[in-house]
Amino acid sequence: MSGVLKLGSTTFGTENNGKIELTNVGPTQFSSSNHTWELKAVDAPIVGANYSTNDDPLSGQLAIYNGATKLWGITEGGWVQNPNLIGFQAGLSSGNISTGDSGVVVIYNDVITASIHYNNTTGRFTAPITGKYFFITSNLSNGGTTRLQTALYVNGVIKNIVESSTSGGYQQSSNIGIFDLSAGDYVEVFLLAYNGLYGNAVGYTQFAGYFVG
Repeated sequence: MSGVLKLGSTTFGTENNGKIELTNVGPTQFSSSNHTWELKAVDAPIVGANYSTNDDPLSGQLAIYNGATKLWGITEGGWVQNPNLIGFQAGLSSGNISTGDSGVVVIYNDVITASIHYNNTTGRFTAPITGKYFFITSNLSNGGTTRLQTALYVNGVIKNIVESSTSGGYQQSSNIGIFDLSAGDYVEVFLLAYNGLYGNAVGYTQFAGYFVG
């Protein structure tokens, strides 16, 4: 009795006396209605193959391409390479947020790590795909009369809120959140105060997030 080893409709090998003999070891293409995907082994230097910062010129990868664009790869050392990781980091220009007590969205307009999914004119991060996301924000204000509150909102609804330990003068409040988001959901940061003013947001104020999986 004999058999074959297939991936989809592509035959990779045939059985011969209980062993699989590979017959297709070159690049393999898979087509959808819109794209052609190619799975292939490539010889390409990678960084840190031996836990160092030196390139290994003899290394190789198993990679997936869409045309000439590399979408994903795994090296012989087990390192996964993904050139399109979802993430961003942005800061705040001093004086960008005005004094108030009813809450205002923070526009982190100073982009540190660019991402097309974070809008530095609205302060919103919009999830491009469904999954779990991690966010962290740290905010500093001065001139307030009550404790500074930092809140993470998802689609306009408050999810997490953290209050500073002191009131008046300089106040610092940080917040973190892990949210299950659907594609198109958005996250933003609000500064709030209870029965007083939170002051003016100043430097050392940042917002960052990334896709977990």
